[in-house]
Amino acid sequence: MTLFQSDFSPQSTMLTVVVAVRNPDPLRLDRCIAAFAALRHAPSIELLLVTCGEAIDVCPRAAGALGKLRIIVDEPKGVYAAYNLGCLAAASEFVAFFGLDDFPLPGLDVLIGHAACDDGKTVLFAGPCLSGRRVLRPIRPIVTIAYRNWCHQGLVYRRSALAQPPYSTRYPVLADHHANIRLLAAHGDSVRIVSEPVAYFSVGGLSSTCCDRTFRLDQRGIARASFGRVGVAVVDAGFAAFAVRRAMSGIVARLASTMRKGTHASE
Repeated sequence: MTLFQSDFSPQSTMLTVVVAVRNPDPLRLDRCIAAFAALRHAPSIELLLVTCGEAIDVCPRAAGALGKLRIIVDEPKGVYAAYNLGCLAAASEFVAFFGLDDFPLPGLDVLIGHAACDDGKTVLFAGPCLSGRRVLRPIRPIVTIAYRNWCHQGLVYRRSALAQPPYSTRYPVLADHHANIRLLAAHGDSVRIVSEPVAYFSVGGLSSTCCDRTFRLDQRGIARASFGRVGVAVVDAGFAAFAVRRAMSGIVARLASTMRKGTHASE
């Protein structure tokens, strides 16, 4: 593992943002960095880029007002291994995790502002995220996370409350969901949610395009260990609702196909 570090501000950092990077387009990388540097609280942000074996070049101007920019070069072991390494190396009390295609919004400034005034009891700050035309919000009550995860890019964790390492590499796609279930089961009363959108996230990411079959097979057991029978009931209800939606979508698709065939036949 090799490390590059540059300090831009003598101010102590409050939030470390870990970004997993692999074969980045230089322009996209600079835009990602510049988006964090444009935040009002940029001097209190440490941006930690964890790369998958390749050396990367960063335009110094993109870093702007960031408090710190660090680059860790490690062997390619998957995105959650990169996040684990970044969390271990973080210098701040709070930590957040982003992908290269995700961008922070001014709501992240709001979360950082709340963190600066926190009494030490909050373990998770959360806010809604934007994706295309959708707004994804944290869902109450807390037990609902047993089935539906909160958007990862909208969460700021107190690092000391996370397991070390926070993510199980047993789950290649939904290790964040597993970690969030465990965290909220243990600290459900220490969560603070704001209304401002925190990030715009990529809908083409890993969790949007791949199925984590191992996690899905384990999900009922994870829910039971974390929330008891209520957690299992939430997961079962979620799976049932998903099956109904999938069946209805199939029926609608078949009806549409039949109607198109009928139209072509009449012509």
